[in-house]
Amino acid sequence: MFTNDLIGKEVVGAEGWKIGKVKEIEIDRDKWAVTGLSVSLESNVAKEFNLNKMWGKSDFTIPIDRVQGVADRIVLRISKSQIFDMAKSETQKI
Repeated sequence: MFTNDLIGKEVVGAEGWKIGKVKEIEIDRDKWAVTGLSVSLESNVAKEFNLNKMWGKSDFTIPIDRVQGVADRIVLRISKSQIFDMAKSETQKI
């Protein structure tokens, strides 16, 4: 599988809810490793997390260690509340 094969794939949380689609792949060029997935969030998820107001956009980066598996969809190993906690901590860094 190539990184381009991941672009546009649906991303699903651990509880089976749809979070969005992969927009970009983050790569550490020094280590030649994928470090994260930039996900374009579903509008209802962005609204629920209040991300449009916090960032002015609806993209969110998921660290690669939060991915459980990749097939027809990308399945995360974290819950919706854990995603929300990650989003809150990201906005506090900005």
